[in-house]
Amino acid sequence: MAFFAQKIRRKMACSPTFVVLTDREELNTQISDTFENCGILGKDSKAKQCIATSGEDLINKLKGGILVLSLH
Repeated sequence: MAFFAQKIRRKMACSPTFVVLTDREELNTQISDTFENCGILGKDSKAKQCIATSGEDLINKLKGGILVLSLH
């Protein structure tokens, strides 16, 4: 997923939003940490910033970047 997102961002002129849906909270953390460690989130972004915590937070984060969500 990380390599795919990185390649798409490199090839496209726009800044697409990537939404990753998981079924476990620990998987959210693992995936978002992978994106952070690969440098895909940007220099100043941390993994916890790409995990939505509420509906309002989700709306704000859908404006661009990488978003990791858990379905329950």
